[in-house]
Amino acid sequence: RRTLAAQSAKREIGLTKTLFEKEHEVLSNEMFSLANRCQTEILKAVGEPAQASRLADLQVAVQLRLEGLDKRVDSMQMVEFPRGFIAFLLIVRW
Repeated sequence: RRTLAAQSAKREIGLTKTLFEKEHEVLSNEMFSLANRCQTEILKAVGEPAQASRLADLQVAVQLRLEGLDKRVDSMQMVEFPRGFIAFLLIVRW
């Protein structure tokens, strides 16, 4: 009798383990599926982020603007150098 009870318990444990593994797999698949559906719905609602395409345009515009400002500052420095140099010469002479 004890041997039959032990064998029965082993079978029940094996069956429980198998059922648990299957249920765990089903639950995991449902969670992944739900996450994928949520992501798909979010992408439908949001679409391609507006910032992605416009950010490149903004970066180019800012870069061009900065290059223009650099040129202006360089030009201003070229004009200021002779004035400063002349003032230096006047001070040194005195």
